[in-house]
Amino acid sequence: MDDRALEAELAAKATAPRVTLQRLEDEIAATHIFNLGDALAALGFSVPEDASLTTICAITTKLGFVLVGTSACVSKDNYNPDIGGRIAKQKAFDQLWPLEGYRLKAQLAAPAA
Repeated sequence: MDDRALEAELAAKATAPRVTLQRLEDEIAATHIFNLGDALAALGFSVPEDASLTTICAITTKLGFVLVGTSACVSKDNYNPDIGGRIAKQKAFDQLWPLEGYRLKAQLAAPAA
């Protein structure tokens, strides 16, 4: 099930405060996707042969916290930068769920002012 379909189902059934997909998306300040081989070369490092088969996504939250997701391919014949970028981005994005869940739990546990 895709995230949007699941989100719609949860929105229809959930009655208590919860972390939403929109809340997570609203926390993102920047997303950078790059090829590891290209990044190493740009920095002047020697590039291992298969480094160009790894894609990295760094998501920066509005608080400045950085989450990193990666995707690596075994064969250069199968490498697709678009697919690798989407996989790496999803892996980075998925790390937001527990962080925002913890934040919401802390907010709900705080004494009312």
